[in-house]
Amino acid sequence: MATEAPVEVVPTKPEAEEPPLAAVVDKPAVAPPQQDDAKALAKVPEPGEQTTSKGSLDRDVALAKLEDEKRWSFIKAWEESEKTKVDNKAQKKLADVAAWENTKQASIEGKLKKIQEELEKKKAEYAEKMKNQVIETEVFNILSISNHGPD
Repeated sequence: MATEAPVEVVPTKPEAEEPPLAAVVDKPAVAPPQQDDAKALAKVPEPGEQTTSKGSLDRDVALAKLEDEKRWSFIKAWEESEKTKVDNKAQKKLADVAAWENTKQASIEGKLKKIQEELEKKKAEYAEKMKNQVIETEVFNILSISNHGPD
């Protein structure tokens, strides 16, 4: 097990009882000698005595540090807020650009589809025209052969 540090016991001085009033009158006004406890026990300094001179200074330093931390906390929060605002604006602009791109792409695809349909229509018309010319030529050849004979 761990060894525990010895605890110093500081005895408190018993408070002197007040003598009855009759005893005060009978005795002379000489103070009794005080006991010298300094040799018997080591005196433990009270924490209040040491910090009274430094206490207010330490407290002021601690309060100043706390105020500084609080100020920096507000500054960081403001910076984060500004960064968030800028990020949100950038995201909105990117979304607007993406929407514009999608609209333009859809518009161009619609125009392309319309042009392709027109080309398909022209191609079909041209193919029909060519078939008609081929048929017309064949009919002309058949008619010319039948009118002139096989020779």
